[in-house]
Order: sequence, then C-alpha cells, then structure tokens
Amino acid sequence: MNFDYAFILSTLPAFLKAVGVTLQVGFIAIGTSLLVALINATILVFRTPYLQRLVGLYVELARNTPRLIQLFFTPPRATSRKELSDDTKPESVIVEGGKWQG
Repeated sequence: MNFDYAFILSTLPAFLKAVGVTLQVGFIAIGTSLLVALINATILVFRTPYLQRLVGLYVELARNTPRLIQLFFTPPRATSRKELSDDTKPESVIVEGGKWQG
C-alpha cells in the first residue's frame, strides 16, 4: 500500500477552502453567542421582570435539551444548490432540511 502524494496535492486546494469556511462559521457562531450572552446578561443585571423570565426560560432550554435535539431546530444551510459546482462528486452529499441532495 503506497501513499498517494498526487491525490493529496490535487485535493489540497479544496481542503484549504474548507478550512477557511470552517473557521468562518466558527467565528460567526462565537460572535453570535457572545452577543446573545451580552444581551441576556444585560437583561438580568437590570432586572427587567418579563424579559428576565424569558432569559431564564432560554437558559433552561439550552441547558436541559440534548445537543442532538437542538440540531433538529437549527435552520438549514444558507447556501443554495446553485452555488454547488457541476463537478460535485457523490462523496460530497449535502443534507439540507433532512433531504439528501447530491
């Protein structure tokens, strides 16, 4: 069994593009969660009666719901099928909204 350097070099641009997308998604998620946390903390510090209850409900749902169940309530990707290239291989199947698309 030989190591295929040609295959590694041929897939390296796609891999580096995927790393960039992964980092972008991570930074967006971290920024969004910090913004939500800051808003929730501000509501709790100023003790707004009704909003404080909503923040408490949000925290309880986030803590007591398994992550797999939370994934069912996340919106599908923002990318449309038009953005996929024509050379999409069967190995790169994308799931959007619970439907298999290739």
